[in-house]
Amino acid sequence: MRTSTGNEVDFVLYGARGFHAVEVKRSARVRAEDMRGLQQFREDYPEASAWLFYGGTKRFHQSGVNVVPVANALCELDRILAS
Repeated sequence: MRTSTGNEVDFVLYGARGFHAVEVKRSARVRAEDMRGLQQFREDYPEASAWLFYGGTKRFHQSGVNVVPVANALCELDRILAS
């Protein structure tokens, strides 16, 4: 899905369990440009939660984005969607 400024996110999940924007990156490093689409999505839709699933090993929160290792994200997807 594209934001109002043309940035995109990989997945948008919306339903009874909430409103979530998800970006998936293979890299073990998170770069500022990896967050750009999610940050813009949150500006357009502040009620949405933003998730970046990446190839690293640390879980953290940065600039309004929940950053989670993809291996953990897949195991915890049910809990993530409930948040």
